[in-house]
Amino acid sequence: MNSTSANPLSPQPAAHPPYNPTSSASALAQAASPASPKAPQPPRSTSTTPPPPTSQASPPPGPRLGILSNEKPIRPDDLNMSGFLTVLGESEKPAPTMFQFPSRHHRHAAKFSSSFIEPTGLHPTLQLSIGDSQPPKNRGDCKLNAHLMLPRSVFPDKYQFRDALFMASKNLTALRHVTIPVDLEAPEYTMTLWGSSFLVELAPPPPSGETWTAEIPLHLRYLLPSESGYSSTSLPSPVLFWACEADEESKLEGNPFDRVNLGYDGLFGDKTLFYHLGRERGEEGYKE
Repeated sequence: MNSTSANPLSPQPAAHPPYNPTSSASALAQAASPASPKAPQPPRSTSTTPPPPTSQASPPPGPRLGILSNEKPIRPDDLNMSGFLTVLGESEKPAPTMFQFPSRHHRHAAKFSSSFIEPTGLHPTLQLSIGDSQPPKNRGDCKLNAHLMLPRSVFPDKYQFRDALFMASKNLTALRHVTIPVDLEAPEYTMTLWGSSFLVELAPPPPSGETWTAEIPLHLRYLLPSESGYSSTSLPSPVLFWACEADEESKLEGNPFDRVNLGYDGLFGDKTLFYHLGRERGEEGYKE
């Protein structure tokens, strides 16, 4: 067994005091030469940066309620409306207001009626009687059109509308659109399509206030047999309108109520104005 013992007569190493970082830094500072001046320190500026402002979204305005009526337009192709508007929950009283914007659809002074030439048979002819041939504002670039929505029991033959002499005899210019396919031979009770629609351009005589006629040839499909031997079918009354090109100043897109491509208007350009002919009294509804 090995053992070691300290000799009390041998010199012992001096004991070091515990390390104190504060006193060490103080001793180093005292060891510096007192003759060397200290470099001046720039004054410290203290600034407090304010926190960024918090953005609070304003609540949306309340619903608006208005009472408006049509006014005489300032421009012929414009629509003017005036009345009062109020914001519910915010406005103390209604505020007067007026809107003015171009309109795509207008009324034409002329009226028309429609009827089938008797006897109808399997090839009925729809005759249009039109009050006058005056285009809107005496514009020569406007075209008069007739649009028909036909049930599947009645259909047009698009090949008939390719004969120029035949079209001229009916006061027609051209077939502009027809839904396809249109089966020329199928009976009505074997078809699943709802029907068809077509657009034909009319050929009015020189502008005048006299009544004139146009004839549209149609065809009837075979219907289901009945006990009486007779069956009837009907179709909506046609729509007649003048289509005119809008001028460059007409900004139709500025109309908040303007809607496009809702029907036959989608067959024309975005800069087209429509002047609709009214029906004679009793012409509303269906033709049998």
